Amino acid sequence: MTSLAMITSLTWMFMTAATPGTADRSTPDLAGIQVPSVTMSNSLGKAVSLPSLAGKRGMVLVFLSTECPLSNGYLPTINRLTKEMGEKGIEFVGVNPNDGQGLKEIELHRIRYSIVMNVLRDPGARLASSLGITHCPEVVVFNGEGKGIYRGRIDDRYPRRGGAPKQVFHQHDLEQVLKEVLAGDVVEA
Repeated sequence: MTSLAMITSLTWMFMTAATPGTADRSTPDLAGIQVPSVTMSNSLGKAVSLPSLAGKRGMVLVFLSTECPLSNGYLPTINRLTKEMGEKGIEFVGVNPNDGQGLKEIELHRIRYSIVMNVLRDPGARLASSLGITHCPEVVVFNGEGKGIYRGRIDDRYPRRGGAPKQVFHQHDLEQVLKEVLAGDVVEA
């Protein structure tokens, strides 16, 4: 698979597809997907089983890149959500699927941006490919039973490919899905 950092600039058109105020659930290919039983290296080189990082109420995989300005721009939001949701039983895990970004770069990136979640390296983007990830940043949410329930954007900050950032007005897709999970509402993929 090509580096997701390069694909980022080609795939932002889907960003405005959802109706304002609702998270886009047009991810039927997540139906039946469970937290993958894979082991990857964290940014310090330690082998970590992905299921061992799941929280009691759920898990969010955040696919990111050390080089993508959009991905880096979301890190304050992701750090905030990691802290808030971790206290409620939903764990965040960063995944870097980009060729050419080794463990040293991933760890330096984690330190530079004060990333508070575990960050794993996905060599060959095998995990990303299996979950249908096409760019960074993109998230996949699993509920407390390990079932995939959402894949998509974090919010509507970037209105179009190459679009300048704006204030988020309409959609906080990821936060909405997480609130539904915590409320025990049925969230369909």
